[in-house]
Amino acid sequence: MFQRYTDEARRAIYFAAQLALYEGAEVIDSTSLLRGLLTDPESRANSIFHLCQLFPEDAAKQSTLKSQQVNNECKLTLKQTSRQSVFKKKKVAPNTIGLAGDGKRILAHAAREANRLRDYWIETEHLVLGILRERENAAAVKLRAAGLDLERFAAASHREQGFSTAKTRSGVMVGA
Repeated sequence: MFQRYTDEARRAIYFAAQLALYEGAEVIDSTSLLRGLLTDPESRANSIFHLCQLFPEDAAKQSTLKSQQVNNECKLTLKQTSRQSVFKKKKVAPNTIGLAGDGKRILAHAAREANRLRDYWIETEHLVLGILRERENAAAVKLRAAGLDLERFAAASHREQGFSTAKTRSGVMVGA
């Protein structure tokens, strides 16, 4: 499922899942994904969108979560959940969590943004653009309230990437 995601984007999703599990949620929603993006202040999304400066208290919480997980590897199983199972009270197996409907749409929008920008790899900035594209979720409302606009930042992301950059799975630039 995550073959096209860079290690940085996978880590953001991993920490979003860890946060959702920590808070007792059964699924990963948009706010968990946004807070997962705040775990790495050096990520491409943070360098383009300055998320850690926009949400310093959330970033501080996420950095403590990240520091607790230093020795753990990012091993997490995302399960497919039906709409009905989200509302049923079921026991969730350890390290297994599903995506909410808005989480699934955000990942789909992130893949479309990467395709639109002619980039094979799905980076953290594509996840932010996916959140912004999904207009009615809580994370998008929070980003728009902080002044992030989809069209303006899609162009900024496009300029940041360049047209002829090839990346490895870890997000390291190979050619320019």
